[in-house]
Amino acid sequence: MRNRSPFLPPRLRSTSRVAKKLLVFAALSAGLTLAPPTSQAQGLATPNTHPASSRPRLTLEDALRVFRARSFDLVIAQAAVASAEGDLLVASMIPNPAVIVSLSHIWNYRADGKAPVLGPCITCATNGPTLQISDQTALENLLTGKTALRRKVALAALSAAKMQRDNAQRALEFQLKTQYLQVLFAETSLSFARETLDFSSRMLELGRLRHPSMINDGQLARIEADKLTADRAVIAAQGMLEGEQAALAFLLGDTQPAFPYDLDPTTLRFRIPSKLASAAPTELLRTALERRPDLRAYRFQVTQADAQLASARRELLPDVALTLQYWEIGAAQNTVQPPMLIFGLQTTLPIFYQMDGEIRRAEASITSSSANVSRAITQVVLDVKLAFANWNAARRTVEVMEGSLLASSRRGRDVTEIQFREGSAPLIDLLDAERQFVQTNHLYIQDLQTYWRAVFALEQAVGIDLRN
Repeated sequence: MRNRSPFLPPRLRSTSRVAKKLLVFAALSAGLTLAPPTSQAQGLATPNTHPASSRPRLTLEDALRVFRARSFDLVIAQAAVASAEGDLLVASMIPNPAVIVSLSHIWNYRADGKAPVLGPCITCATNGPTLQISDQTALENLLTGKTALRRKVALAALSAAKMQRDNAQRALEFQLKTQYLQVLFAETSLSFARETLDFSSRMLELGRLRHPSMINDGQLARIEADKLTADRAVIAAQGMLEGEQAALAFLLGDTQPAFPYDLDPTTLRFRIPSKLASAAPTELLRTALERRPDLRAYRFQVTQADAQLASARRELLPDVALTLQYWEIGAAQNTVQPPMLIFGLQTTLPIFYQMDGEIRRAEASITSSSANVSRAITQVVLDVKLAFANWNAARRTVEVMEGSLLASSRRGRDVTEIQFREGSAPLIDLLDAERQFVQTNHLYIQDLQTYWRAVFALEQAVGIDLRN
């Protein structure tokens, strides 16, 4: 049965195959040849999304370095560490001795040796110094270990603060990596939208050339609608790209009006990181339980609570301050106050309060911190299992794409184009084949984004860099 194109009106359906080929050749020779899209590597059909530019190339590692240096949240987290370092210095300090110097004056007393009661006095005086010195419980705190326990509490708090800073960096870097992928995805989406627009524009020009002799009004309207849809897609993709670039610039702390970087498109290229090629979920889970900073922070908080309890119980021993006092008003025996040296101890008696509140609070802190550790362990196990499952699924999806689906869509588009050139396939079939080709590649870019996001999520779940 003779193949008849639905584009031909009834009066041309009897035209011979040779005549149809001549009509197609005439249209194509007018400069409207449907050249295949830009040459693309096997697998990812990525157009040139990064033309020659004077802007610097920003790789993902470069972005991470800039982020670590400029991130406001990391600066705040580091300030918390600095505050904990100050608390450690305070807890480790030895109290400075307290010194009191005073001057005494005696009224109604004659120091000239003519006092009627005291008799002659050569070294009598009406004024005299008083000196008092206290060690402020320094020696007692050192001997009883109170200072060491307070330092242990502060040291555990400092370690927990460092882990909380590292945990904040872990979460924020995942956000940056994801945003970097978002910009790359938006750039590639814009490129495919422009490619689709270019194809639709050529189809519209060819359709107008063939109208009304070979295509009718309804078919031309469909081609025009396809062209307008492509225009809309380019506008939407351009807006999405500008928004994603603005979000990435914010994370990088960049305040320039225009996005100043070209990103590295090879970041999206599919590869299996060497650390994941042979890693088993049990190994990743063991690493996560050892390295996750949030879990380590909770463990340091348990250590801190234990030290607080020991410190509170040690505080039941009263603080004892050593004192030394020297006092004189004159030097003679019969003066008002001969030289006098006094050694003493100063303490408080634990009669009404025995540190019950501090002990109770420390015990509650141990309970809550231990519960946080158990919950964090459960969360780590869940995070690693989910992240590994998502990564494995994303990897298999990309492998299917690269294994057959991309090649099938390309082959379908190329064969349909050859048939269209020969006049055996209608224009609508070619439009559908091209649309399917672009959509398949767009889905492939989404799959690559999902795959690398899964890699980054697995890095966040384990707490280490798996790509290098």
